[in-house]
Amino acid sequence: MCPFFTRRGSTFRSKVLRRSPWRTATLRPRSGSSSSPPAAASPGTLSASTGRLDLVSVNGTATGTFTLTAKGGPVSGYSVTAGSALAGHLTVSPSSGSLASGASVTITVTSTSLVALDGQLTVNPGGQTITVVLSIGL
Repeated sequence: MCPFFTRRGSTFRSKVLRRSPWRTATLRPRSGSSSSPPAAASPGTLSASTGRLDLVSVNGTATGTFTLTAKGGPVSGYSVTAGSALAGHLTVSPSSGSLASGASVTITVTSTSLVALDGQLTVNPGGQTITVVLSIGL
């Protein structure tokens, strides 16, 4: 016999089921909207404006610049580091950061070295190298 009906005589009577005071809901996406989260932008690559930076020290200071540009998407966490031949002899500013797709940043390289130098800067992500040559002007 069914638990929701009882038999009395020749007729069936239904038992009254109590409803829960808690209602449940099913969430559905609005029409025309997607139920999946938006796709993240593809990471871009860095493009450097030059592969060589020539600095000439006049009165003990030499400064040069180059540009980094994000191509094909944003670049988060770029860095510019000096190789061992240049470490401690120059400053790079800004040496790290993030770029939106298509955005550029000008990197300034400054040296106060009194000796001629020849070395490399490495730009990551991508491992690009920029040769830096410092000569002393009289």
